[in-house]
Amino acid sequence: MRHTYVTQLVESGVDLSLVQYLAGHSDERMTKKVYLHRNKQVLADDAAQAAREAFGSTL
Repeated sequence: MRHTYVTQLVESGVDLSLVQYLAGHSDERMTKKVYLHRNKQVLADDAAQAAREAFGSTL
């Protein structure tokens, strides 16, 4: 549940320093390493979906 909680915080746009504090990480690098990659994938998926909706399924 902790991983899900922190992932939801990151994906919701909560400031990374606050996420770091709530997760109990000693520095932001740990938080970025573990959770930020997922956020980038979510953004990429959202962008691809938006493109499909805007330009049709030809992409």
